[in-house]
Order: sequence, then C-alpha cells, then structure tokens
Amino acid sequence: QSTWGIPARELFFAMDHEEELMAKLGLPTAFTGRLPTHGGVSKKRKSRQDTQRKFKITRAPVSSTILPFPITYSVGPMVGCSDLAFRMLCRRYNASCVWTEMFSANEFSTNDTYREKMFQTIPEDRPLIVQFSGHDATEMVAAAKLVQDRCDCIEINLGCPQRHARIGLFGAYLLAREHWETVFGMVKALTQSVTVPIACKIRLLDTLSDTIEFSQQLQAAGCSLLTIHGRHLVSDHRKRRRFGPADLESIAAVKKQMNIPVISNGNIRCPADVHRNLSVTKCDGVMSAEGVLANPAIFDTNVQINRTCLQAIAHEYLSLAAQYTPPSFDYCRAHIRAMLRKKGAGRQAKFKFSGILSCDELKQRFTCAQNLDDLRRIVDDTLGIDGEVDEWKGEVSEDELEEEEEESALVQTVI
Repeated sequence: QSTWGIPARELFFAMDHEEELMAKLGLPTAFTGRLPTHGGVSKKRKSRQDTQRKFKITRAPVSSTILPFPITYSVGPMVGCSDLAFRMLCRRYNASCVWTEMFSANEFSTNDTYREKMFQTIPEDRPLIVQFSGHDATEMVAAAKLVQDRCDCIEINLGCPQRHARIGLFGAYLLAREHWETVFGMVKALTQSVTVPIACKIRLLDTLSDTIEFSQQLQAAGCSLLTIHGRHLVSDHRKRRRFGPADLESIAAVKKQMNIPVISNGNIRCPADVHRNLSVTKCDGVMSAEGVLANPAIFDTNVQINRTCLQAIAHEYLSLAAQYTPPSFDYCRAHIRAMLRKKGAGRQAKFKFSGILSCDELKQRFTCAQNLDDLRRIVDDTLGIDGEVDEWKGEVSEDELEEEEEESALVQTVI
C-alpha cells in the first residue's frame, strides 16, 4: 500500500490515468504538477523501476519535482504590461500563476528608485514568479534576495530575442553554447543562495538535441521549473523571430526527457488552444502572453467573450489600475489598445473594435488620453457601441500576434 492507502501498482499505472486517480484521491482535476512518487511497496520493497518493468509502463518519466504552487494556466512576463493591476485581473479569470515583467538584475539590485517603481505586489498577488535578465551571477543573486520573501519563484530570462538583449548579452543570446557555463553558474548560484525555487524560460535552440541537452543541464544545475517558447531565435535561415507557429512537437520531445515541471509557451490565441497545447505537449502547464492581453479571460471557460463582456473586463482593469497605480500611464493605454485588438503601427495601425470611431480618430484619442477617465470613454465608444466588425469570439490570428510582437519590440525595453 502507498502513502494514500492505494496499491502502489495503481499509483504507477496512474501515470496514464491521472484524472481517475485524482478523483480517487479526492484531488481536483485541475491539480497541477505530478503525483508524488515516493509511495513504494511496503512488503517486497521493489524499486519503482522494477514495478514499471513488471507492468510494462512505457510512458516517459513524470516530473519528480513538485512545486508548492500551481502552474497549469500561466500568464507570462510582458515588459510594459505585467503590472500589478493586470496580474490581479488575470487571477480573477482562472490564471493559476502570474509572472512579473522582466527586470534588469543589475538595475534592480543597485537602483532603489527603479526597484520601488517597477516591483509592486500585495499579499493576494500569489503565486508570483519574478523574472530577471542578466548574465552576472552576483547581480542575479543580489536582485533575487531582495524579492525572495515576496514571491514564490525566481526566473532567469533566457528567451528574450530583441536587439537590446543581444547588446546587453541576456535572454535568448545566452543560449549559444559558448555561454552555457555562464547560465549554469547563475542557476547554481541562485539555487544555493535563495529560499525559493529557480526557474528558467528558454526558446528552442538550433537543434532539438541541443535543446534537450541544454534543458537537462539546467535541471542538473538546480532549475526547478522550465518554460519553453516553441520558436527559435532569429538566424541566417530564420529571418523573423516568429518563424511560423510555435513548434509544440519539439516542446513535447523536450518534456519527455525532463524530470522537472515544464510549461509550454506559444500558439495560445483562444481558449480552445489551451487544451490543444496541453494535449500535444503533455506539459505541466501552458503559458499565454500576447493572447491574454487581447483576452484576459482566456483561461476561464465560463466566460464567453463578446463586446459586452470585453467592455466589462476593460472597465474592471481600469478600476484595478486606479487601485494599484501602474509604473506609468502607458501600461493602461497599452492594455486597452490590446483589448481593442490593435494591429500594426503608425499609419498602418488598425483596430478590430472601433465602434463609432474611425481608426484615425481612435488613434488620436489614444494619443491624447491623459487619464483613466479618457480611457473609460474610449472603451465605451468602441466596445459599448456596435460597429461594423462582427462579434469577436476570442480568436487571434497568427499574423496578428506576429505583427504585434514585431511592433512591441520597439517599445518593450527595460523602463
């Protein structure tokens, strides 16, 4: 018998029947992470490997690391958008775990003004993962120690593909093999120095074998949670960062080789994509960033997005922004633009929802907006009045997400 009074055979067999076992244990089906594997067999004391061979279990090893917080529905880090008000909004709509935006470890650890302005949280803002960028282990540790008592996990950004990441040598530019030892050194230093788990967020490397090797070495260095964005860094044969849809099959292949929880990031454009992503990758959780900006209720199956609903959510965010003032008004403006499905930049910018306003008039209204009341009026004049576009069901096209990311690269710099 196992720790829970269930035959050990059933526990191991449950790797392929988790929902049935969860029901037997009285656990919710949304239970995140993997079942503990320390049950054992009381009489014959057979090893787990012997038991698996006896019952011919061929599924890849499950996550042996169990996080003390849920990660099933994760809201990713977004510079200029992951403010406290938006994090609290996402929590109201079934988000399991939420990230801060990316902070510069150097700036965060040395600049009190920057730290106090950028890092805002409250006791209800949990579970919370704080993400840092940089390449210096000492700076990483110094920054992490300043927040370890107010978050649940520290994450190293190894996925940012933008130009300033190349100049500052952080993010996805640390994925080059010549920098691997630097990365593993940061993970080891953090693991030995702080009291919360250490996570890493990466992109796919040039080859699947490199991605698996790098991920396993992160795990060996002490990483407790890995998030994989299913796209590659730009290269000579990949001219654009969003080179087609995210490669979920590669994420699934990496997941099979890991013993720590893995989150899949990419291709989350509407609620139906959430289930598809988890089904394909078999990951412990799924992360949305651009998709959740357009639809903050993307993880809540009880919410059917239409104009009226989105109008209410937009007002809800603005009320939270009045309660938890973002670092700048630009955060508020960016969120309302995203909910109206802004596409493109400059003269080419268009909105899915414009209501009684032309696109030019709406762009001018955003430019002239000075306060939350101005944004409230924009919300009512667009979402509160039927325009020429059809009712939106929450889907966002790949082209729209691609153009948004390209545009956001111009403004998504460390503030």
